[in-house]
Amino acid sequence: MPLSPSQILEAATKPPSAGGGGSLRYLARRNAHLTPAETRMMTDLTARPAPDSTVEVPPVPRAPLRRLNPTGLSPADLAWIAHLPADPAKVDPEDATHLALLHASTPPKSSDRRIAAAAWEPVIAHFQAAHDNAKAANAAAMAPQDPPASAHKALAEAHMRTAGMAADDAAAKASRDLLAATAHRARQHAEQVAGLGTGAPGPGPRPAGLGVGGVPQGAA
Repeated sequence: MPLSPSQILEAATKPPSAGGGGSLRYLARRNAHLTPAETRMMTDLTARPAPDSTVEVPPVPRAPLRRLNPTGLSPADLAWIAHLPADPAKVDPEDATHLALLHASTPPKSSDRRIAAAAWEPVIAHFQAAHDNAKAANAAAMAPQDPPASAHKALAEAHMRTAGMAADDAAAKASRDLLAATAHRARQHAEQVAGLGTGAPGPGPRPAGLGVGGVPQGAA
């Protein structure tokens, strides 16, 4: 059967996806008896190039989910923390994950926890900001596009078919519906992007020559 007005609006204003027009082709298969106008709209929509959302999203290092018994930091742990780069951006993911484990292994409110936190908090802030900003960059590439002209014709015909509207009234309503749906999608997209990106690179490096907790860098 032909598409309903709501299905046409959904298809015509749906944001692009990196997977191409798979969902549109599925909709077309489920509704095998499309009208010529709907077939043209589907052709126009699936012919659009997929967005370029190739920014790699770095993972956020976390401690293992298993329950840890607080043991404190050994002299070797303290030496390892002191040798970490002062700039959080230069801490590699493997070291960040190990630091997360050390932080989670220290007793709350202990001096060891303060030392571990002084190293861990700038690192996790950096990785979280990088993660969020990469997701925001990819989301920005998925900005909704204006519906093709064929969507207006398909929607107007659907209003005539389902509501018995005259051609002029159906065309006017189709224009209003497409404008409103497109504006709604644009607002949703802007809110999504704004909610993902932090806009901040995270804390800067510790002062040169000092490690965390006042431990001199390079101290064994």
